[in-house]
Amino acid sequence: MAQAIKPDRVPAGAFGGKTAPDAHDELERLIDNLHRRQVFRLLNDVLESLPETSRLIAGQLDSEGGVRGGANLFLLLRTLGRVPPEDLQRWLDAAARGISAASREEAREAYPAPGVLGVKDLLHDEALWHSLGPLLEGLKAFTGELQAAEASPGPAEGSRPDPEEGADLPPRRAGSGRDPQEQEESPHRE
Repeated sequence: MAQAIKPDRVPAGAFGGKTAPDAHDELERLIDNLHRRQVFRLLNDVLESLPETSRLIAGQLDSEGGVRGGANLFLLLRTLGRVPPEDLQRWLDAAARGISAASREEAREAYPAPGVLGVKDLLHDEALWHSLGPLLEGLKAFTGELQAAEASPGPAEGSRPDPEEGADLPPRRAGSGRDPQEQEESPHRE
């Protein structure tokens, strides 16, 4: 278990005979701590690089890839919002254990090539099929969802879904606030 962080102790009599520090003493102590831990240097560096950094970020967000990335991030967050945290934690723990087990040297040496008779034995291995069952069910659900999405007519490329249907996707171009199809249909001024 984590131990509590103990603040720096102030020596007795450090406040000129006062028994407790006042606001000015606490402010001086705060400034001194921020200076010793180089927080001021970090803040100064961030503020000095802010114009270049904000220009770079704005340029990337305004690109077509940035808009797609923002929309993808929005969809990912919305989808993760439907998953209970306990389930997500259990899946991530299982994935971490699986990756760890697969990367061990013993795992590579434990399963030599089965051969013809070995394949027959694998087909009758109950423990193997019980552990592959959830994976196969997940693959079935995944492919079923993909086939249903391909069969159903989706929104046309470049158009946004109707907000009354519950879809709340952001606009395709950041900052424009208008539909890209409206821009294509409107006459261009030169």
